[in-house]
Amino acid sequence: MGSTFTVADCYLYVMAFWTRRLNIDVTEFTNFTAYAARVEARPSVQAAMKHEGLLT
Repeated sequence: MGSTFTVADCYLYVMAFWTRRLNIDVTEFTNFTAYAARVEARPSVQAAMKHEGLLT
């Protein structure tokens, strides 16, 4: 959430990911959804998710 990507950022992203899997609507939390989109766009996150079979 600051200028450095930390383990807390990773954990918060996991929570954001699970909101989609559990169909929990968080669209009203625009900062949260924008944050999740920025994290998901990171190449390292894409690679990890692909490795875990979470992206097709």
